[in-house]
Amino acid sequence: MRFITSLLGEKYRRFLPLLILIGLTVVTFLTLSLTRISQELRSRAAADTATLSFSPTSVNVAPNQTFNVATILNTNGQAIVGADIIVQFDQTKLTLETIALPSPLPATFQTYAPVTTSGGFDAARVVTDANTNGQIQFGIIAFNWTTEQLTTAFNGVISPIATLTFRAKTGASGSTAISYKYDGATATTDSNVVIAPAGGDPEDILSNALSPVAVTIAGASPTPSPSPSATPGASPSPSASPSSAPSSSPVSCTVRQCANYNTTSTIDVQDIMLIANRWGFSTGNLNYDVLYDLNCDGTINIIDIQRQANNWGGICQ
Repeated sequence: MRFITSLLGEKYRRFLPLLILIGLTVVTFLTLSLTRISQELRSRAAADTATLSFSPTSVNVAPNQTFNVATILNTNGQAIVGADIIVQFDQTKLTLETIALPSPLPATFQTYAPVTTSGGFDAARVVTDANTNGQIQFGIIAFNWTTEQLTTAFNGVISPIATLTFRAKTGASGSTAISYKYDGATATTDSNVVIAPAGGDPEDILSNALSPVAVTIAGASPTPSPSPSATPGASPSPSASPSSAPSSSPVSCTVRQCANYNTTSTIDVQDIMLIANRWGFSTGNLNYDVLYDLNCDGTINIIDIQRQANNWGGICQ
């Protein structure tokens, strides 16, 4: 019995170095795997860093009183080439009076969308659309219309991106909020903050849209003037309601990296301008055109403009 035990012990001692080697191999493999997973998680977490915020974050106003809200962007360490800013508000309680750009404009973002035919910012369109649908939509683009050149990517804080002037409506009361439209990191039809990786598609790195602006409307509205008494007479004939424009049939969309819209052989300022003119239009809007929606997400925005800009000066296949 002792002989067998001794024999087995000797046998196990022969395999001991091999068992130790196998154990070290397994430990090393697990360590490397965990390290790789940890690095991937850190990489993904670092990819979405940018934030949007407001100043101030709370406002107390009386009906018919105006107040300003600044929109602020922080890239938090990554260099960006553009952004879509979409701000939501209750148009039954608030009216957007004006949208004012910083002066001077940020060195990188010499272009604000939507643009007019001359390349200027179409503030009137932004205000009109906002008071119709309760969304303020504008974008910033790393492009200089004057020199017709792309500008360098930006890393840091822009405060403000723009200043919004609201008016509390006469008769409004209670609480409401002003907030960014943010549907998560994978969405492209909300607010976006975009980087342009070398050789890759534009990527949205917006990680969070911070606290909304809490608006409290309290106080008496100005007493309205009495309406003049109506003069007796024949009732006017009701005017005919304008016929609604026919809805267009769905059009198929092909994802493209760029599009050459003019007669030149390369992507130039006109090709970018034609997209920027249609910035913010989505499916269902008569001004939306699938030709300018390069990533086919149903909205013409900074993602489409940056795809075009990535091919600046090149030939679009």
